[in-house]
Amino acid sequence: MKRIASVALMITMVFSGLFISSASAQDPFDYARGVYEYVQKNYYGEIDDDVLANNLVLAIAQTLDKYSVFMSPAEAGSFFDSISGEFVGIGVSFVYDNGAHRILTVMKRSPARTAGILPGDLIMFVDDIDVRLLTSEETATLVKGPEGVEVVLKISREGFEQLLEFRLIREKIIVDSSTFMLLNKDVGYIEISAFNQNTYKQVSNAVDHFKSRGINKIVLDLRNNGGGLVSQAVLATGIFIGQGDITKLDFFNPDHTDISYVSSQPKPDFKLSVLVNENTASAAELMAAAIMENDCGIIIGQITFGKGIFQTGHYIASYEDYIKGYSVFGVNVNSENAGGYLHMTTGRYLTPLGNDIHNTGITPDVNIKADGADISIKDIEPAGEYFNHHPGGEDNIRHNAKMILSMLGYDTSSERAMEASIVKFQESAGLIGTGTFNYITTRVLDHHVIEFLEQNDIQLAQALKHID
Repeated sequence: MKRIASVALMITMVFSGLFISSASAQDPFDYARGVYEYVQKNYYGEIDDDVLANNLVLAIAQTLDKYSVFMSPAEAGSFFDSISGEFVGIGVSFVYDNGAHRILTVMKRSPARTAGILPGDLIMFVDDIDVRLLTSEETATLVKGPEGVEVVLKISREGFEQLLEFRLIREKIIVDSSTFMLLNKDVGYIEISAFNQNTYKQVSNAVDHFKSRGINKIVLDLRNNGGGLVSQAVLATGIFIGQGDITKLDFFNPDHTDISYVSSQPKPDFKLSVLVNENTASAAELMAAAIMENDCGIIIGQITFGKGIFQTGHYIASYEDYIKGYSVFGVNVNSENAGGYLHMTTGRYLTPLGNDIHNTGITPDVNIKADGADISIKDIEPAGEYFNHHPGGEDNIRHNAKMILSMLGYDTSSERAMEASIVKFQESAGLIGTGTFNYITTRVLDHHVIEFLEQNDIQLAQALKHID
């Protein structure tokens, strides 16, 4: 496939006019020119200039590393939504699965969450349009739309014969990249799932909350954090290291000035344990390495992913604009008139001590592999959160309570079993066994979540042990 892409690249480079070759006979583009001239003379049909130009850039990206991609303007828009920290929509993510679009996540404080849409629900219709044969990108375009405008989803849910209809008003969604909670009266917990435009503010708020309660022991969870915005990772790292070096961006292009990031924030009074695993990557590794090499915390878990390279991107002119005189990467090329977006690896980042972690990762101070049966805090949401809900929230209460009861070993395989399990749980906690959820029951369930995780998440248990 690499060879095929390279040939396509060379052919389209010559045709597009982006390169004027004065090379010798050994130049591979002379070879490509010969192939193209043969195609031009013998091909029966029309050749689309715009398609060839797009294939040129696509072929370039395909011959590079797996992190370098060429996106259409629409794909670039979705990419920027994912790192911006906010977008207009209903607050769900989904994938195409066996003829339907299966919802993976329902974001907090979103129209979908308020209405009672659940992970695992299948989107069948959007505004009476059957989306079962549409791609996820096409379906996402239908779900998104102007703020304040209604969208109607028809959902298939396990256990219901008829489709469920949800009428939702699109809102501006703030994506939480960080969450925090108290593990006990002495220890705070901050989980950063990615680095987007909201991360620094959200981590700062969490730290301020703990400080106001006199808590200076913090578990920072970077497990399964695949990275994101380096700028946000740098700012958030400064909270935990105080004054010190954070990272250096080492660009491949010698004409590009390398960038060193240094924190000058006041030195924090924290006892810090940082959790990492094999899926901790990129900007999350940057943060972990800075904390480790500035001796500001202990790193616990598994050797990290090892992505020590970074990508930068540019919109490029469409072929139509290029032949009109636009520069390919000109300042007048933007999201409104671009032919696409080239997102490419342009350098590596180095740790404060100058280490290159690409393909090697970070070795924790305490190397401990997670048990396959471990349950992460981020996999379970508190049941009690949903008592401040609008109609439809009852489904969310049951969904999360069912996860917790199942985690605690109760039978939730059917509605009858679920009701019996609720009674057993209530009676074991000294409550009246009603078989239905109320505020006290959900709060007791949430308390058991923390206890269970401290006993079963062995990496978290180690973090608590070392922080004390």
